[in-house]
Amino acid sequence: MKGLIAAILLCVSSVCWGATEYLRPTADATQSGVGCTATTNGSSSSMSAVYSGKSGNGPTGSSAKLPSESYSGSSYYSERVFTTWQTGHTESATTLYISANLSTQAGTGSGCIYYSTNSGSTWTLITTNVATTQTTYSVVITGANLANLEVSVSEKAVTSGATVQMTVYDIWTAGTYTASTSHTYTWLLSYLDEQIWRMEYPWRREWM
Repeated sequence: MKGLIAAILLCVSSVCWGATEYLRPTADATQSGVGCTATTNGSSSSMSAVYSGKSGNGPTGSSAKLPSESYSGSSYYSERVFTTWQTGHTESATTLYISANLSTQAGTGSGCIYYSTNSGSTWTLITTNVATTQTTYSVVITGANLANLEVSVSEKAVTSGATVQMTVYDIWTAGTYTASTSHTYTWLLSYLDEQIWRMEYPWRREWM
C-alpha cells in the first residue's frame, strides 16, 4: 500500500498548465520591394523604439515613425523590416500582432503591413490600408518558426501634394505553451506514511 501511494504522489507531483509568452523582434533595417512600393524609396532610420524594453501583451511605451514622405514629382515610399525574434518555448498556438496608424495630408497615401515565416523568401499580406487611428492587426501563425519570422511595414505618397507618415507602436507575438513545475510533497508523504503504519499496527497506538 505504501508503494501505491508513493506512485500516486509521483504522478501528481508534476503540475502542468497552459501559459502564454509574449515575444518581440530585436532588430530592424531598411527594406525595399515588399510592401507599399512606389517610384522612389526614401531613407529610413532605426525603429528600435517599437520593441526595445517592452514586455507583456499589447502596445506599451514609446512608438517609432517611418520618415514623412511627400509626393514631389514622383511617388515616394519608405519601408522597414523587423527581424530576429526573441527565443521562447515550443508553442501550440501563436498569433502575430502589429499596432500602427497612418497620417495623411492633402492627398492620397497608404500604409502596408506584410509578414514572412521563411526569412523573407515569400511574403503574406496583412493590410494595404493601415487605419488613420491606432489599430492592432493580428494573424494566426501557429506552427511558424519564430526564428524565421519577419514583418515589413511601409508607407507611400502616391498623388501630387500627398504627405504620409506611418507610426508603429508595437510588434509582438503571443504564444501558448505547456509549462510545468515539480513539487515534492514530503510533508504529505510523511503524514500518510504514519497513518498507514498506524493502520497496519493498531496496537502500536498505545505507544503514542
